[in-house]
Amino acid sequence: MHASAPEESETDGCWDREAGGVGNLDCHSDSDSEEAAVHRDMLRVHIPRGTWAPQATQAAGMTPGGVAAWSLWVSKGAHLHLDVPVQSAALSFRIRFPSTFDFGKGGTLPGLHCRRGLRVRFGWRSEGRCVVTVDGVRDELKALRDRRIKKHDVLWEQPPVLSPGCWHTLRLRVCLQPLPPSTTAKPSAEALHAPPATCVARVRGWCDDTLVEEIEIPCDVAATATGFAGVLLSCFYGGGSSDWAAPASTSIDFDRFAVHLPQQHLSSHPHGGTQNQSHTDHRDSSGNHVIPLGRPQCPPKLARPAVIFCASPGRCGTLYLSSLLATAEAFSTGSAGGPPEPRALQSTHEPAPQVTYLDFPKTLRTHTLAETFEPKAGKGFALRRAIGELGTDGVYIETSHMFVKTWMDVAYEMLAGVADIHVVILRRYVPEMLMSRASLGHMRGGVAYLASEQKDDVSPPNGWINTAFAPCTMARPPRLLQPVKNDRVQSGGAQEWHDSVEIQLQLLMGYHVDVEARVQHMIKTYASRFTFVETTLKDLNTPEGVGKLFSALKLRCL
Repeated sequence: MHASAPEESETDGCWDREAGGVGNLDCHSDSDSEEAAVHRDMLRVHIPRGTWAPQATQAAGMTPGGVAAWSLWVSKGAHLHLDVPVQSAALSFRIRFPSTFDFGKGGTLPGLHCRRGLRVRFGWRSEGRCVVTVDGVRDELKALRDRRIKKHDVLWEQPPVLSPGCWHTLRLRVCLQPLPPSTTAKPSAEALHAPPATCVARVRGWCDDTLVEEIEIPCDVAATATGFAGVLLSCFYGGGSSDWAAPASTSIDFDRFAVHLPQQHLSSHPHGGTQNQSHTDHRDSSGNHVIPLGRPQCPPKLARPAVIFCASPGRCGTLYLSSLLATAEAFSTGSAGGPPEPRALQSTHEPAPQVTYLDFPKTLRTHTLAETFEPKAGKGFALRRAIGELGTDGVYIETSHMFVKTWMDVAYEMLAGVADIHVVILRRYVPEMLMSRASLGHMRGGVAYLASEQKDDVSPPNGWINTAFAPCTMARPPRLLQPVKNDRVQSGGAQEWHDSVEIQLQLLMGYHVDVEARVQHMIKTYASRFTFVETTLKDLNTPEGVGKLFSALKLRCL
């Protein structure tokens, strides 16, 4: 299907809330240029003297210079299908350095990102030499810090020179191509810190319509799992150290940003037909759809959907919470000072895929957290589909006790920036909960199962027994609460231990300590992306408690 992408359409930028230097953006008219009659407003990035990468400058106690932010594929007049990975993407823009610009040691310019596994950006070096920089995205999770892709600075054999005072057009195209399975064999446990490449990124760059030979860079599995997710708005000196600092206060101008995506990711407007159908469909020479980003916004704003998850140790509380939230109404701030407008709301409980032990019987038990991301990425795409069906201002609620146990990292990586994420931390009175679970036999047979040497052929009585001490575990319970040793089971009292309430309680205590440890890990690791609301099941059985929860989630009782 064809979709209109009018020249005057603007990007509804969906920018990282932790972006550095957003205050250094300015919309500026190009009145001094001979082309002023055809130019719209430019994006001007201000860079104070002595600054380098914004986050690093700020960490050094200085006012950040330049800008470092990322955005996602969002555009007016076009509906993007992002429930499958975008394996091919391109970016084009124009850039102008002031006539007195000092290139210093070098700097970083805009590019494309895969959110987790890959960043491809333009840059400059001394004397204005143009470069393409390819590096991996540092994951916030500690388990992935040793898995960064080695950074590549790719200098063209005869690098184009970016001349001060002149407009230059830069174009970047990247295609991810998986390697054959025979070349991506799983490494040994001892070699997990150096995983094999699972795909190749083919990078091509143009400067003022001069094509440069293709560059091939091996990539981590995370790049193919998420695909390209959006644009990196990067403009700063550096370099993460002060020796890259700007030699003088200056600014850099940008305009005519455009994104190029394959046809399958762009279709008609989601509500039927296409917007601005009087405009022709824009395509590049390869047949890809082109989304002109148009006049820049400073900073761009977008009404984003809201997503509500739940962190809880069990199903009963999450099912009740889902039913409770389904009775709510959601409203957005009215436009132009008008009355509040209703928002679409959908509340679900454990929709597929649930990402349980049964979904990944061996993966969750034997693989590290980094290795489990790719098979779990399907959950992220399912969430994107569900959110997209509600529109840009909807409220999507999904309650599942598996969220905090197996896929909160997927929600963090694939939804941060797409939606405002709220997590309800739901707790119960521990003694009552332990006795209730013991009476239901939730851990019965757990010790006997652990003593079995045929675990691959036998289903455990509870998936946590396999995952609590597995390599993928985000936070482990204390050693004192680990299950009893196998020799006690094999010494002749297996059945006794099998039915022992004492051992069931020990396992249940370990389970709940583990869940709470994961909750605390989540609060510490994802505080910048998630908004947390704490409540108890007892509170949700009172009108006051329900009202307090709804107010915190910006919902109304019917």
